[in-house]
Amino acid sequence: MSSILEMARNGEPLPFEVIDLHGHLGRYNFPIMDQSPASMVKVMDRLGVDKIICSHMQCMASSSAIGNDEVYAAMQAFPGRILGYAVTFPSCRKAVKVEVEKRIGQGFTGIKLHSSNGFSYNIDAYHAAYEIAHDLRLPILFHTWSQESCLNELKEISRRYPKVSLLAAHAGAANEAGY
Repeated sequence: MSSILEMARNGEPLPFEVIDLHGHLGRYNFPIMDQSPASMVKVMDRLGVDKIICSHMQCMASSSAIGNDEVYAAMQAFPGRILGYAVTFPSCRKAVKVEVEKRIGQGFTGIKLHSSNGFSYNIDAYHAAYEIAHDLRLPILFHTWSQESCLNELKEISRRYPKVSLLAAHAGAANEAGY
């Protein structure tokens, strides 16, 4: 019997549903020629990925709502294949609440937050997102990049909002030993 890796490399169907929990749409600084949602779905098909939950590369910028619009368009173009994380910039509690509620109303699957934008995960504005996720039992994907301070903040958040599934993206990706 083939291994899962061999099956994926050969384009064979996998014996279970595969959901990629951390995808990105939009241009950044990657040397990829075609970054369209259609291209993403072609790669998913080749690798046996059934669904992907995406945020936009604007996830660290104050223009994150524009990125959310692009994710929403991709969700509509590929229903059930491309799902969305609502991204918000923590300018204030009300703005976070409005943007997250709008996107959840559009069918986004969860929330993606960043601290690489210069804001800590424990600032008041982000708590509006935590409250929504807690009430609706939504997952939140946090960009941690193995930063101990981020992981400690997630411990506090998990205690305060126990109904939220916290996903720590890149946890363990970099450490003092360089691996």
